[in-house]
Amino acid sequence: MRSHDQVLDETLSSGTLRTLFQPIIDLDSQAVVGFEALTRGPVGSPLESAPALFGTADRCGRTAELDALCLSTAASTLASSDVGAVRVFLNVEPSPT
Repeated sequence: MRSHDQVLDETLSSGTLRTLFQPIIDLDSQAVVGFEALTRGPVGSPLESAPALFGTADRCGRTAELDALCLSTAASTLASSDVGAVRVFLNVEPSPT
């Protein structure tokens, strides 16, 4: 069985992240005002869930690398989606420099 570290290595090298778009709703108007881009690991892997994926990256010192891939994946997924011209929110991990 592959370790979490091995799955992270494979995921980062192959770029097999997934981006899901969660609508952000204005409660007064019930209108969709934007989407939050949510990253998930490869389906069926031990890093499919966000806590497992980001926890492993943090433990391995690879959070910045994961964040960069998340941004790239979100942008390419957005470009090929029908989300439309609305606000998209991307969360990244603050990094001390």
